[in-house]
Amino acid sequence: MSPLAVVPASRVTKHSRIRKMPHHLREIRGIYQVQVYVPPPLREIVAQITGHKLTPKDIKAGRTIPSQDWLIKSTGTGNLPEAERIRDNTIKPKLLEILETAKAWADPGRLADRLIRREPHTLNPSQSTVAQASALGGMKYGGTEAG
Repeated sequence: MSPLAVVPASRVTKHSRIRKMPHHLREIRGIYQVQVYVPPPLREIVAQITGHKLTPKDIKAGRTIPSQDWLIKSTGTGNLPEAERIRDNTIKPKLLEILETAKAWADPGRLADRLIRREPHTLNPSQSTVAQASALGGMKYGGTEAG
């Protein structure tokens, strides 16, 4: 079986490991979906980036910070060759970009380095250092949208 094989959801059982293979497309109700596994250290950051909210089940379990184990996006088609093309050309790069952004947010060294290496004229003297660092990461600070 090739590494990019597709296994229909009907063949995925409760104990199947196919769900854990991020290179597979999932077929849900005749439509293929792309899935990308999110490493544990990045789950809370990815949830913040994607706007993932706590579900009632999470709230009942006592969680206060949302986390996201998988990035899942529909290809919008039930045609396998077209779904593979959409996955490779459109969806997968966007999902990997989200993971790269999360890695940048998770590494304070990279964030500090970007802040230090900025040109002096690009620094806004009315912003605090924390606000500028938040803006570099694309995060909100002080109730304003960074960016």
